[in-house]
Amino acid sequence: MDIREELEEVLNHEELLWKKKVKLEQSDINFLGKEVTNEEIKMTLFDMAPLKALESDGYHAIFFQNQWDSIGGTIYEWVKRVFKGKLLIKN
Repeated sequence: MDIREELEEVLNHEELLWKKKVKLEQSDINFLGKEVTNEEIKMTLFDMAPLKALESDGYHAIFFQNQWDSIGGTIYEWVKRVFKGKLLIKN
């Protein structure tokens, strides 16, 4: 057996072990597949400490909280794109 075959065998064995360990109920799977709601997004932002700086742009949470009426729709769209696996692009 060459090294590649041996590595594939180890990885397959590890994958089988993980599948045995992780057993989710159907309700958990359904919950994890749900789209994040606008209410969850807003609640999460407004639960943040006002001076918490968000990683992607460096603005404090208070900026987004104070400007919510103007930018809330854009934030909803952005967060939902992230949850759908779209890449974040820094300019």
